[in-house]
Amino acid sequence: MDFAKIVQDNINLRPHQIEAKAKIFDAWSKYDSVMLQMPTGTGKTYLFTSLINDLLCNYGPRGIVRGGRMPLPNQRT
Repeated sequence: MDFAKIVQDNINLRPHQIEAKAKIFDAWSKYDSVMLQMPTGTGKTYLFTSLINDLLCNYGPRGIVRGGRMPLPNQRT
């Protein structure tokens, strides 16, 4: 996919989310897999749903999205 040609809808995102989103699309142009790490409460879920929305609007349904299901208290090390 040519991620540089994706039309992005950033209307509901904060500036730091827009910047992270641009970096994710740029990284996807170079790598098969990308990981995002942001602190609690910075809008990772909104950013992720915005990414999925952009991909669906530009390419249609073409893949599977999977998220972890481990409850937060169990994630402590």
